[in-house]
Amino acid sequence: MNVSVKMPGLSETEKIKPSAVKTQPTVSVIIPTFNRINYISNAITSVIEQTTPVHEIIIVDDGSSASTRQALQVMANQHPCVSLYHLPENKGVSSARNLALDSATSEYILFLDDDDWLNPQMIASTLKLLEKETTLSGVFCLYDYKNDITPSPTSLRLKLLLNYQKLKRISVSFKPIEYFSNEHLAAEPVYTFLRSTFANHSCLLRRTAVGKTRFPENLVFGEDKFFWLSLALKGCKFKIIPKIYSTLYRHSANHSRYSFKNEKKKQRVYYEALVREKMLPGRKNKVFIFLKLVHVRFVLGQSQRLNELAAIIMAPDMVFKELFFFCKRRVTLRWHFIRFYFQNK
Repeated sequence: MNVSVKMPGLSETEKIKPSAVKTQPTVSVIIPTFNRINYISNAITSVIEQTTPVHEIIIVDDGSSASTRQALQVMANQHPCVSLYHLPENKGVSSARNLALDSATSEYILFLDDDDWLNPQMIASTLKLLEKETTLSGVFCLYDYKNDITPSPTSLRLKLLLNYQKLKRISVSFKPIEYFSNEHLAAEPVYTFLRSTFANHSCLLRRTAVGKTRFPENLVFGEDKFFWLSLALKGCKFKIIPKIYSTLYRHSANHSRYSFKNEKKKQRVYYEALVREKMLPGRKNKVFIFLKLVHVRFVLGQSQRLNELAAIIMAPDMVFKELFFFCKRRVTLRWHFIRFYFQNK
């Protein structure tokens, strides 16, 4: 039996068109991990508690122990949005992120380390701006530090300056030094990424902007900056929301505890990769990295390269500018800690 229904307010000859329903934009959060089961639960919880729900959380286990893999599987079973991948051996954070990038199905991507976490408003705030300004590739926010690093013997002289017991319990929230501004991002994005302080999980990124760009798997230092520089070089546009929506956790198990010389060796490899891969367009970018290379080679007791020294000698304005920023950064850093100490002692 055919039944005709007449809609109120519409003529019989008027066709009813289906309404265009705007779907909720989807977000994939990528979390690489390696034997950090004590930390990753906080990272996962901070994603689950976002005011804007995410489409998927992709956890890549980078060759962890059997007990860690088992614990990760239990966590994944508790949340339907979690996808868990296991690498057979430890290949490094870049390999883990690249695997997750290849598997992600959402419109937006966020990289989160397993020991960091997000403010509940992070995704909602950055997503709102990305949906409003469709020419943007990514939106950054500010982040604060949670410091759990116990002082080493060489830093005992700072005991009167830093209250480490309080730092262990209290997040030191301040705008990171040398953080970029929207003006700098628009005017000179490559130089801004080179010299600025930022965290991967402080940016929500449009998936189409990433394209085939991936993290360099041959680097163990600077692989994240290399990735962001690659995006800037191909014309991606970014903005920053000047509010703290994420937290960077510094503790005894992360990279900040590596030996000084080993860290300098990794930095040298990273800087040389930037030069070799021609990631430094323009005089300013080259001189900045050449200064870094000269300093690192001096610390390591290695011979200098004449072309780098010549470029620096020919740019005294850049040298004085970088010396000014160097001194300013250290004065500002100490001022933050002094203020924190006297306000919380």
